[in-house]
Order: sequence, then structure tokens, then C-alpha cells
Amino acid sequence: MKRVLESVLLLVVFASPAYASDGYLAQILLIWFVVALVLFLILRELVCWYWKINLAITLLSEIRDHLRIMRNSMTSGFAAGPAAVAGGPQQGSIGWTSRTLTGAVREGDVHALRTLIAAGADVNEKGVGGESPLDIAIAGNHIEIVKILVESGAKIEHNILGKSQIKKARELGYTEIHDFLLNHEMKRPVV
Repeated sequence: MKRVLESVLLLVVFASPAYASDGYLAQILLIWFVVALVLFLILRELVCWYWKINLAITLLSEIRDHLRIMRNSMTSGFAAGPAAVAGGPQQGSIGWTSRTLTGAVREGDVHALRTLIAAGADVNEKGVGGESPLDIAIAGNHIEIVKILVESGAKIEHNILGKSQIKKARELGYTEIHDFLLNHEMKRPVV
């Protein structure tokens, strides 16, 4: 916004008769300003559309995975839907809110997590907020869930600011999770 105001100020100053008696410079500056403004507006719209499309793709991917997991779980013979949960969890079943990987991780439901991983859930898929299941497990201090995820192939990553999940566990004071993740990273072969 500051640059746009500066451009307008330059246009006004250089368009005055003292700088360009024939108006040629004023016309060039006016054309430059209009072109710059149009390019700015087009670029802004492209960026907005990119983020909207990216969000839609993420949501569709999550819906696809949830439907695939639900289909697999229904054919596996455990509780399928709110009606089954209304009477309480049954032996060998998972609750309705645990039907997604992130739901199972949030609740610390080891049985549901193992079932969903066996059904093909992606342990590295990020949710809409950009959090991975491992991020959620660390934030919830679920050591058993962290172990299952890492042993199932969850990647220990850094966020946008360069902060690793190991550092996050240390900052939260979850020493058992911190030590497990650190030991796992130390054992990983360097490529």
C-alpha cells in the first residue's frame, strides 16, 4: 500500500506543468501506474485463488481418505456410524469420533489408531491446519500414539519456522516423547 501511495505522489509531482510542459512524461507515468495497478490486482487474485484451490484440494483429499477408511472399516466388521456408538463402544469397535486418524490421535485411542493404519490411513497426511498426526500426538502428550505413528512411518519434520517436532516436545516438557523422537532420529541412517 505504501508503494502505491508513493507511485501516486510521484505521478502527481511529475505530472505538474513545471516538470512536463507537453504532458508526455505525465502520460508515461499514468500508463505505468495503471499497468502496475492492474498487475498488482491480477497477482493478488491469482494468489487468493491458489490458496482457495489448495484448501479445496486438501479438504477433498481428507474426505476421500475418510470415506476410504469408513468403507474399509465397514467391511472389517466393526461399529459403523453414530447408531453403533449410541449404545456405547462395542468390543473390537472404534468410536464415531475416532473414525479418522486425527480423531484417534487426539483421543489417544490406540486400538482405533492401529485399526485405521491397518486400513491404509496415511500417517503423514497433514490436516487443514497443517498439523500432522505426529504434531497432534506430541501436543496431547500421547507417548504410545507417538511410538505407533513413528514405527508406522510418520516423518519427524520441521515446521515453517524451522522448529522440529523434537524441539516442540522438549519445550512442552514431554521428556519421554522428546527422548523417544531423539533416539529414533539418531538411529536413522544418514543419506
